[in-house]
Amino acid sequence: MKTLSVRAGKNWLELITDIRPNVPDVVLGDPHRLRQILINLVGNAIKFTSRGEVLLKVELLEETSEDCLLQFSVKDTGIGIAPDKLDHIFNVFEQADTSTTRRFGGTGLGLSISRRLVDLMHGEIWVESQLDEGSTFTFTARFQKADHESLPLKQLVTDQDLTGLRVLVVDDNANNRRILKEMLLSWNMYPVTASSVDQAMEQLHHAQQHGQAFDLLLSDVNMPDQDGFNLVEAIRGDQTISSPTILMLTSGDRPEDRERCKTFKVAAYLIKPVKQSELFDTVISTIGGTSLLEEEHPVSPYGRIANGLNILLAEDSIANQKLALGLLEKRGHQVTVVNNGKQAVMAVHKQNFDVILMDVQMPEMDGFEATQEIRNLEAGSNRHTPIVAMTAHAMKGDRQRCLDQGMDGYLAKPIRSRQVYETIEFLAAANKGTQKTQLPSDSVETPAEPPSALNAFLQNATDEEKHCIQSALEAVDHDDELLRDFVSAVLVESPEVLQKAEEALAETQWDHLKRYAHTLRGTLRTLGMEETCELAAAVEHAAEQHQSETAAEELRKLKPEVERISDILKRYISLGHEG
Repeated sequence: MKTLSVRAGKNWLELITDIRPNVPDVVLGDPHRLRQILINLVGNAIKFTSRGEVLLKVELLEETSEDCLLQFSVKDTGIGIAPDKLDHIFNVFEQADTSTTRRFGGTGLGLSISRRLVDLMHGEIWVESQLDEGSTFTFTARFQKADHESLPLKQLVTDQDLTGLRVLVVDDNANNRRILKEMLLSWNMYPVTASSVDQAMEQLHHAQQHGQAFDLLLSDVNMPDQDGFNLVEAIRGDQTISSPTILMLTSGDRPEDRERCKTFKVAAYLIKPVKQSELFDTVISTIGGTSLLEEEHPVSPYGRIANGLNILLAEDSIANQKLALGLLEKRGHQVTVVNNGKQAVMAVHKQNFDVILMDVQMPEMDGFEATQEIRNLEAGSNRHTPIVAMTAHAMKGDRQRCLDQGMDGYLAKPIRSRQVYETIEFLAAANKGTQKTQLPSDSVETPAEPPSALNAFLQNATDEEKHCIQSALEAVDHDDELLRDFVSAVLVESPEVLQKAEEALAETQWDHLKRYAHTLRGTLRTLGMEETCELAAAVEHAAEQHQSETAAEELRKLKPEVERISDILKRYISLGHEG
């Protein structure tokens, strides 16, 4: 949901996550399938909603001693769907009508994929909607119960006593106020809510007059009439009330909010939607007066492994090589890069590695075949090199297939720095027998301030251009130099991959076409271009089914979209050079 908050924020939509208290903290299932379903459903809700909110609600329907059935509902205040279209909405390439395709883009493949994934998770999916009144997409999924003693998963810290702390929650959205209030009540805090700056000031004065001043203020930034910063300014300028510790909630597409928080001496700000553990950690860290905004280098949940790791990266995409190599070297790891599975096996012949990052689809020998070869090499010895699969999608049991083939971990593209660091460092430590029994607590992540050249681009960019570059910026861990390298590689590689895809189609080389479409799909997801990513997915699907006409049609649609995105990237590069 955090990755989607940028898209919601640019439309001035509230993106809300409501996980009900009786939902288990930990379950066993496929996070990649679940992530793909939610990206499809929430992404559609954002696309078809021009005002209001998008609410994701998670509920426990039933549970046994072994498993539980969860229900996920995505409710929006958008354009809605005509009654006669509801029965067909999950069909491949089906949308409510052709005018929505022209206006909003997309092929409708995302809903078809979601239905397939829900089936694989032993659930059902349906939709309820009325024109001009919004839609609610609901699906169920069955998960196994987790054995907390055997899983190295984080448990919420409870040795800090927050009982009785008075908190003022300020937000114009009723659902946000309710959810935040429930979180605070679960920690035995005493929350009071207000829907505006004026109401908040009234509550602050009332509390002060009765000797019950608030310890903490939790305020949304984006509110009508007067925003959260107006509230902070009013508090700082009012000598009749004592100033509480202030935490701000902001959307991910407004990096300038960080600097304003520093100016107003706000203790910390959190990117919406806010996780319960994230809020808890922030309250604990700041309630004593510590400002997280003064930390120039927030601590990662694992810390750095001494002297780094020796990592083998097997990836045929130049752009993805640049991205992964930059993130890993920035972390202090030593990286050997190979372009296919055969080269990966040869590299393992020559030296030992702490971890192998293995793309699934590569020429000559794919990731599965290479993994089997490496496991054969290790047979009869004490060696077992952790292998992490990387793929642009999560379909048809991909994760389980990776594990069955001897892999140890799974990363779905677009990869994110924290996800990569946690996965490889956890597996390396576990393989060496040094892994702790619990994952460390989540750190509070605050994006770095964009460099001036990037700021200049964002200030003059369209919403789509901002979303594209900011998605890539998040992927490269807010490293402007790495962003420039990645974008440059995409500009070189994408036209070549498109040309090779056309040649593969002409020669009916289905495996090659599938791989090229898969490469484009991963790049497009890193750039946050989900609608264009659907076109690449459609080409990949057609290649799997050997459907020449469908592949040709979808590739014809894909080509101008990739060229248009390349133009965005060229404008960013040219502006950066001027800067």
